[in-house]
Amino acid sequence: MFPDDNTGSRIILTTRIANVAKYARPSWTPHLMNPLKDEQSWMLLRGKIFGDKPCPLKLQEIGKMIARDCGGLPLSIVVIGGLLSKVEKTQVAWQSVADNVTSLLISSGDQCSELLRLSYNYLPQQLKACFLYMGVFPKSHEVRVSKLTKMWVAEGFLREVDDQSPEDVAQGCVEDLFDRSLILMSKRNFEGRIKAFRMHDLLLDFCLEEAKREEFLQIPRRRVGLLASHLATERRISIHPLRKKFKHVLIPSNYISCCTPFLRSLVCVGQCYIDPRNFSEFELLRVLEVSQVLFPKFPHHVLELRSIRYIALTCNGDVPASITKLWNLQTLIIIRNRSGRSKYHLPVEIWNMTHLRHLRCDRAHLPDPAGVHIEHIVFESLENLSGLLNLIFTKEVLQRIPNIKKIDVVYEYRGLGVWSDYQLENLGNLHQLKALKIRVIPEIGLFPEWISPTRFDFPLPRSLKTLTLAGVGIPWDDLAVIGSLPYLQVLKLMDHACIGTEWKPNEEEFCELNTLVLEGLKLKHWEADSCHFPSLQRLIIRRCGELEQIPSGMGESLSLDMIELRGCKASVFDSAKNIQKQQVSNGTNIGFRVICHETSGWHEVSQVVNEVVNDVLLPQPQLALYCSYSFTSRWHRWRTIRGVMIYLFWAFGTCSFVHLYVEPSIVIWLGSILFVYCFRGCLAKFI
Repeated sequence: MFPDDNTGSRIILTTRIANVAKYARPSWTPHLMNPLKDEQSWMLLRGKIFGDKPCPLKLQEIGKMIARDCGGLPLSIVVIGGLLSKVEKTQVAWQSVADNVTSLLISSGDQCSELLRLSYNYLPQQLKACFLYMGVFPKSHEVRVSKLTKMWVAEGFLREVDDQSPEDVAQGCVEDLFDRSLILMSKRNFEGRIKAFRMHDLLLDFCLEEAKREEFLQIPRRRVGLLASHLATERRISIHPLRKKFKHVLIPSNYISCCTPFLRSLVCVGQCYIDPRNFSEFELLRVLEVSQVLFPKFPHHVLELRSIRYIALTCNGDVPASITKLWNLQTLIIIRNRSGRSKYHLPVEIWNMTHLRHLRCDRAHLPDPAGVHIEHIVFESLENLSGLLNLIFTKEVLQRIPNIKKIDVVYEYRGLGVWSDYQLENLGNLHQLKALKIRVIPEIGLFPEWISPTRFDFPLPRSLKTLTLAGVGIPWDDLAVIGSLPYLQVLKLMDHACIGTEWKPNEEEFCELNTLVLEGLKLKHWEADSCHFPSLQRLIIRRCGELEQIPSGMGESLSLDMIELRGCKASVFDSAKNIQKQQVSNGTNIGFRVICHETSGWHEVSQVVNEVVNDVLLPQPQLALYCSYSFTSRWHRWRTIRGVMIYLFWAFGTCSFVHLYVEPSIVIWLGSILFVYCFRGCLAKFI
């Protein structure tokens, strides 16, 4: 566009919209500006206030806190710096600003609010609704895209596209909001799509102000005394805990009853207590997100919501057969309360719900429609089955879910022949399946070392991109079946997924694999080089305490970008560092990273406790315990060991006499083993 006359002049184009930058020069990749780090934010704020002069020591701590609360946005830092330059240089005055950073930014004039309003006004109409809907989540909340997109689809914000599913359209809207700098990406999946994000406090406050102005969303700030007129015209209500230190909020019944009957979405963020009898008043409700509200049993009043499309709740008890009254239901998420029993049943009539797209029911039995007088209906829209227990993949079941894309199932170990019992060999007929997760939970008192190896030689869908196995106990040689999958990109082997101590993969396997996770395995010797994993980018190893080292041949890989380690031997850390040196010295990958989570030897104790809990207590969710400690003081270590022992003795006693009816001698035996394992590593290293 402009001639290069070698005068040294340059033109910098800045924009909040990624497509504008790409249009200016399509052949170049735009430089994305990341938020400033805390130290950079403080340097910019200090320079704006004091220039070249030093900041008084008494104001530095408060000043750094103010800079951190600006969230790394230079514009916010400059605006706050301008305000601080005009107030007294005292701790009281600066503390007043620190307590109201976001509100001061919003009310500071045109510099911030007009810029945000300009970005909002240029949004397409459907993106405006999607943006305002994100106000249902509180500040600093990490929003999962998979959850948000389901709520968008249920609300009907998105236009239908012939060659895309509604979830794909919603994912595109998330990417568009990110390209417009309206959200901050925090996680990406293996395909490079945004998996989770946050909103800057400044943007969230603007979102809430705009949602309130347009009567789009209401977030009540008071628990009682709300006037019905305040809620008479609201279409969406999100209930947040009043204070951070109070996680439980009581919602009186008169509060819910005064809500408009035209309510479209009711979202509760944080643990609340709500009377479910009021749900029946919301005849037009489409989204009911109350997964953090604990119901003792399935709230039957939900069955009167004939317009409901999205239900997420936590309860115990079986799902009633009358759930089929909810003809428009697209998403059903039932999370089990830990205090209840561990197994539940779904009604066979659920096979008649043709609009269902996502079904997640933790540890629930889905009955086989064969043999029951149920009309043969094909679930053309069903994409996700998660959390189901001991699901049998009969031909009758597979014929009803031809377009399923994600399956997550849990099986109870019952000895040899586990795969033939559940007919997993029929999975190869699911040609649209993209993600598969299989977890096997051993019986109480049965440690993984006692589980017999099971053959894993049945065919898997060639369309698989993500495969997660946990507790299946297959020999390492059987991974050849998995390695032959042509499109597999992510493989996670967790918690005794493989039996044996040696792994020698074959060449021309795992050709497209870019992420490999090894966690909680007994692997000792691993032989591989770059030709075995030609596309591998990320290698993650956790709690593999017997692994000697990472194969040195992995250092020759041209694609490997990152190795992450946790709870491994020192020799594994050393081999990862050697691979990093090899990558940098050869110039193949200067940006190669090794992420080591050091635990100062405490991971040996943590690993033992984790294994006992995951393998023995995990089938009882109310007793699950996950430990990850890193202490520097001997006294703290001793106190921690003592606390863990007291808790576990109590847990074993509770599960024995209340839940499992195990003999007291077994309790003493298990506690003794745990005691010996804990102190075997602790006494040698810490005392």
